[in-house]
Amino acid sequence: MDCPRYNCGNPISWCGKIKDLQIVRTVLGGTTVYQAQYPGNSQAAGGVEFLRGTFMRIRVPVLAGIISFVAAVAWAQDPSLTGNWTRGDRSNGVTCKIDQQGADVTFHVVSHFSNSRLSGGMNDSETYTADGVERERKANNGRQIWLTTYWQGRSLVISRLSKDGYHVVATRETWTVSDDGLTLTKTMRRIDMDGVTESTEEFARN
Repeated sequence: MDCPRYNCGNPISWCGKIKDLQIVRTVLGGTTVYQAQYPGNSQAAGGVEFLRGTFMRIRVPVLAGIISFVAAVAWAQDPSLTGNWTRGDRSNGVTCKIDQQGADVTFHVVSHFSNSRLSGGMNDSETYTADGVERERKANNGRQIWLTTYWQGRSLVISRLSKDGYHVVATRETWTVSDDGLTLTKTMRRIDMDGVTESTEEFARN
């Protein structure tokens, strides 16, 4: 990762999110100077690294730049999908409750349908870890599944490859929250022996 570099007496470089940064204001010879210190030993968390005992002498314009940088990094973090989302109505629809804790995202999905002849539904829960690592799962019927989950911009991407005997299916689904946080859009691409199918669903926040 390329880091912004500030030359303030001694060169220092840093990158990523600034956490627990302490800024001290002092006046030296009539000049206001800000000192920023990250206490403790060398640490790396979420791509962040600061060195023990390192001080930065930062004047006001540079400090303003740091504040802007921190705000931009905070905005760019993974959006939260947590909430209750619905599509359709009570007789024919889907309710999706999402609980996001760190890299783990849990989906609780309840679907229901009803018409003049039949009624029924489905209840399912599954947890995904959005770290880009491929994980293998095996169903009771012997079907093999490989899952990879990661963030792409503001979208959670779930890539799934399943093999049941000679039947292989590849799917890619994305979950994206709108800028106002009121709409959740799911897109799905499925590839199997019959070809490629794509679909889009929209959920409203309850």
